[in-house]
This record gives sequence, structure tokens and C-alpha cells, in this order.
Amino acid sequence: MKMKRLSLAVAVVVLLLAGTAQAFSVTYNYLGTMHSTNFPPPPTFVTLPLFDPSIGILDSVDFSLTATVMGNASFESLDSSPATVTTHLQAQVTVQKPDLSTLAVLLPTVSHSDAVTAFDGVIDFGGTSGKSYTGISGTDSFFDVFTSLDGALFTMFEGVGNISFPVSAIGASSGSGAGNLVLLFTTNAKADGEVTYNYHTTSTVPLPAALWLLGSGLIGLVGFGRKLLG
Repeated sequence: MKMKRLSLAVAVVVLLLAGTAQAFSVTYNYLGTMHSTNFPPPPTFVTLPLFDPSIGILDSVDFSLTATVMGNASFESLDSSPATVTTHLQAQVTVQKPDLSTLAVLLPTVSHSDAVTAFDGVIDFGGTSGKSYTGISGTDSFFDVFTSLDGALFTMFEGVGNISFPVSAIGASSGSGAGNLVLLFTTNAKADGEVTYNYHTTSTVPLPAALWLLGSGLIGLVGFGRKLLG
């Protein structure tokens, strides 16, 4: 029993001197600017700070993108009979890695379905045979967690400075439901980004405290030794 207590005292002193690991996380956001599709030009990027290895050891990266489409959708049915017309205001937003390979393709969309009468005689995107939607918006998102097992996808987030992901968007709006249909779309899009770095640091017991603990441990060990020898 005395030998077990002696071993336990040694283990406690060694553990305290070895230090403890502490976990942290830090999050950065990027808010994009709306641009008319198709872009670029101008060049558009999602730009986020890199993880600085000097502050700790990176464990994982939570990375997300949100693409937003915003604009107007109008239609006029020219059919001679009633119809149900569906419209989709949509953009195809492509986000690339710094090496220009594709990271994600997002399709933010907002859809409407409307029952209309036969053509009312006026192409005004209104009346009984047409409809207009203004200032409408929809989103699509991408999320992934990268660890050291992901290789280059993980290490590309480490360094000093920023990382920039090129963004492009093309209009992909559409409508259907009438054989004779006039469509008008105004399409704008953007991409937002967020990254959370999960990391840890190793902190050690301050030297004076460590020496005091070591001294206390040695005194305890001497006391145990005397009892064992006595």
C-alpha cells in the first residue's frame, strides 16, 4: 500500500510539471456584395483570415458558404387558354479554391407558381394573364469540416495573412407552364463565407510553482522513504 502511495505522489508531480492542453476556437466572417450576373468582371472573392500556427495547433476547420440570389421575376402568358405558370429566379454560384479548382457550386433559388387566365391582350407582366415579383431572394449553403486527414484542404487554411476564394455567378432563371410565355428576369447574386478554427495550446505550470510542487513531492517522497526504511 505504501509503495502505491509513493508511485501516486511521483505521478502527480510529473503530471503537473508536464502541462495541460487547452482548447479554443475563433470565428471569422465575410459578407459579400451583390453583383449582377454574369460576373466576373469585376473579380469577386470570399476572403477570410488564415489560421496563424504561432498561436496554437490547429485541430479542425469549420467552413461554410452562403450564396444569395436577389432580383425580379416577371411573366406574361400569351396562351389563348388559362395556364399555371411557374417561375424560378436562380443563380449558379461557383466558389473556387485558390488553385482555381472547384470547391462548391450553389444554386440559390426562389420559386413561384401562379394560375392565370388566357392572354388579356396587353404584355404588361400583370393583369389577369401575367405577374411580377420584385425584390425577391433565395439562398443556398455549403458546409464542411476539414481535419488533418483532408490533407491540402486542411493545410490551405494555415499561414499568415488571408485566403481568397474566387467567386463567379451566372443567371439560371427559368419559367414554364404556358406554350407562349414572355419572361423577364433581373438577377443579382453574392456569396458570404464563415470559418471557425478549432485549435489547442499547451500551457505549463509557472517555474516557481513547478519548483514548489517538485519540492513538496520530494519532501513527500523522503517521508515515505523513511517510513519504509524505519
